Amino acid sequence: MKLTRPLASISFNWRTLLRIAAIGDLVVLLAMVLTLQDLLALALAGIVLLGLGLLRFRGGILGVAILGLVFADIAAYTLTGAVNNILYREELLDLLIPASLAALSLAGLMAAVAVVVRRRRPESGGGAAQIAGLAAAAIFVLLLFAGLVAGREPELPVRQSTLLLETENIAYSTTELSVASSEVTVSLANHDLFWHTFTIDELNVNLQVPVRGERQVTFSVLPGTYPFYCAIPGHALVGMRGTLTVR
Repeated sequence: MKLTRPLASISFNWRTLLRIAAIGDLVVLLAMVLTLQDLLALALAGIVLLGLGLLRFRGGILGVAILGLVFADIAAYTLTGAVNNILYREELLDLLIPASLAALSLAGLMAAVAVVVRRRRPESGGGAAQIAGLAAAAIFVLLLFAGLVAGREPELPVRQSTLLLETENIAYSTTELSVASSEVTVSLANHDLFWHTFTIDELNVNLQVPVRGERQVTFSVLPGTYPFYCAIPGHALVGMRGTLTVR
């Protein structure tokens, strides 16, 4: 009887991993659109769909490039966000989204690089692709396990004077903050897919909040008007800025 190679070694390669990662990211992003009405997730889902569609044209190199860039962008924000949420002991749900996107995007990024490097042999690298996929799955499990071990940090009491601010769809919930106190506490809850900040250059305040995180900062200030903004590149340009008035 003639022996054949296992089916997985024949059909699974870097391009297979690339498509799996893209579809996985697409599913998570669309779930965020449906449940959280996240417009940024919708835009990224559209780019992923475009990349998947372009894989069928001219050897798929343009699609690979688009997906690779999206994977790199998503992985950079979500992996750091997941680790930060573990350190700050956020809820498991607030870890699940960035952890899943980080693992999928890391696998997709490795696949995109490998496809470009091996473009003359597009169907090669099955064993390495399987290892990369398993490594990404292990990262996801490890992040969730770390989150479970860390547990949930008790919520800090919110004082009546605390200024509550949220971010959603690359926008602050309000652009005008006002307080009658020399000591100001700002609590920022980030409902977006990427990091945001509450930054006041004049006061050396730079509160950084990861994906699905909530942080607060307290600082002393003299009466006056102080502009605040999000320091993530491009966010202030699309409207993430406002004014803090201290009376």
